[in-house]
Amino acid sequence: MRHPPSRPSRGWFRRLKSTRLSLAAGLGSSLLCVVFWLGWQRELRPQELHEVLEDSDFWEAARYDSTPELLPLLNKDRKAGAAVTLGRRGHRVPLSVALSSNSSWHVADSSSNITRRYVDDLLILVAVTSTCCTVQGQQHRSAIRKSWGLALALSALPIDLKFFLAQPNSSAVAGAHDLLQGEVHHQDIVFVRNEEVYQNLPQKTISIMRYATLSAPRYSHVLKTDDDCYVRASKLVTLVKKLASHGESMLYAGRQENPHGFFPIRDPQSKWYISYQEMPDSVVPWKQRYLAGWGYLLSQDAVQLIVDKVDTYERQPEQAPGWFAGLHWEDVLVGLLLHEYAEPHNRPNEFRAAWDSCNAGAVVKHMDVEALEVFPTLYAEESNSGGAWAMQTVKCQVGGYTPGDYWSWKHWRDTLEDVLRV
Repeated sequence: MRHPPSRPSRGWFRRLKSTRLSLAAGLGSSLLCVVFWLGWQRELRPQELHEVLEDSDFWEAARYDSTPELLPLLNKDRKAGAAVTLGRRGHRVPLSVALSSNSSWHVADSSSNITRRYVDDLLILVAVTSTCCTVQGQQHRSAIRKSWGLALALSALPIDLKFFLAQPNSSAVAGAHDLLQGEVHHQDIVFVRNEEVYQNLPQKTISIMRYATLSAPRYSHVLKTDDDCYVRASKLVTLVKKLASHGESMLYAGRQENPHGFFPIRDPQSKWYISYQEMPDSVVPWKQRYLAGWGYLLSQDAVQLIVDKVDTYERQPEQAPGWFAGLHWEDVLVGLLLHEYAEPHNRPNEFRAAWDSCNAGAVVKHMDVEALEVFPTLYAEESNSGGAWAMQTVKCQVGGYTPGDYWSWKHWRDTLEDVLRV
């Protein structure tokens, strides 16, 4: 009688299985290392890029799709660690992704990009609008970082400084990427999704407001300013505390440069030209008071109100006023959105126009076309022990005009080459 062959014990199978799994794991790890090394030596395909970024703490688990044209720039970002903040929720993404209006992605995780914390119930966002992709815009950001931005960085004041940039035209992404790569290590740049043109400034401003409302912790105040302005951080905190002590809510403070209110400028040569097609006379909010866009201060509730009203008008266009779609003066837009709830708080002593002198009480000084030449001088006056600016008016002009005289300043400015008339 033939007996069936004896069967191996269960223990033998377990040992064999364990040996095979160990060999497979070892080979798999080696193969993964080779594949990973090869990936860093060549351009990654989008699906491979997903896997690398999802495992990287630096990229904060950002997952996105990319166009083939963007891959060489992504490789540069990966090697340089070039990341910036993008969007209203403040996600960190590669510089190339922030620059490209064609990229789309899903952010798996988010984290706050706030660098300061509350002090005495204050946390102020100084939101500087700056041009993305020009040498001049870069020069202005650099001048700020070396002057009043440096003074802020060396302080313990509850102020968060961010530069807000929009995106270049799709044909200019590569050039913009080369220009900005040297800046991203400052970690103070926030991109908004829109093309960087002057007519889109209202959308950029609303994006700043949304960013402020969605931050964690939320900012108590927002100072919206431009990159040709000098901000005295300690004076700003003092002003905010002063206004808070007066029980100011729905705060809207700055400089009312135009005492007659809003009138559309129909001169095509003007920087602020608005055509009849964009805004017919029938929908113009005549004489509406507003504060100049180069610097105004808002409380948290005022910022939230602006965001809520814009969200409503965008969801339900039939409810929007006739001026809403065609108004590309962001300062007038803010004034109109707030006019039923917050009176413009005109403070000419603290918010100094381009033609004004630099008095001791200045909080924000608009330097306009003189910014690059004057910023170093003002920083020296402010930072040196016993600096004159703390006690008296200091010289802060290079142009041949009379300080305090608008028409003198305008005549001088309008004679400059390559400068749009005001």
